[in-house]
Amino acid sequence: MWDDVAAAAVDPDILSRRVRFVPARRASQPAATSALVRVLNPGVASTGKARSDVRNGDGGALPASQSAPAGPAPLFPPERLLGMLGWSSVRGAGPGLSNLGQTCFMNAALQALAHLPPLAQLCLSRHHSRGCRVLGWCAYCELEALIVELHGSAARSLAPTAMAGKFRLIARHFRPDRPQDAHEFLLGLLSRMRSAAAEGKCGGGGAADGVGGAEPKCCSSEVDQLFG
Repeated sequence: MWDDVAAAAVDPDILSRRVRFVPARRASQPAATSALVRVLNPGVASTGKARSDVRNGDGGALPASQSAPAGPAPLFPPERLLGMLGWSSVRGAGPGLSNLGQTCFMNAALQALAHLPPLAQLCLSRHHSRGCRVLGWCAYCELEALIVELHGSAARSLAPTAMAGKFRLIARHFRPDRPQDAHEFLLGLLSRMRSAAAEGKCGGGGAADGVGGAEPKCCSSEVDQLFG
């Protein structure tokens, strides 16, 4: 009924109009002070020449002075990540994760991450731990070790006790033996992984306790590219 009333209140001329898109006259340029803006399609290639597909309002190529500058080299090659979108080999279902007392929310998030092809294959190759620069406990290393165990164990279930014992380092308000939100746990874990991936590489990263320190000055690690 509400849909009928709303439809009757709309001017029919509005619904019949076509939306006309006009090309921008100038390429948008992010503020130089914004550390979290990454240009996906820069107007200037690494050679310094303007791209031929960047056009102004008259259909001509924009001059190099108006094109977005090329950003720094990513921490992880995007083309390599694209090659990991599928599994390199067929894998069966791995073990389950034991409930350690109100930890179903954690188990759900960990299983989802463990079976994401790009992340799982990076962890199986021990990509992060071989060059980890985090002092103290590292959430990324912990997840990597768990994924290696999940994909290599013949057991029916595993107990993620190491991860469960570090709840407070993932989210300060988490407490043992209390139900929490899986999405909130996932966001906290990805935040720690993002800091760990950037630690010592671009002027930011996590603190020695793994809780996170200064915000990384770049956002081009494999974690950023996979999860944004």
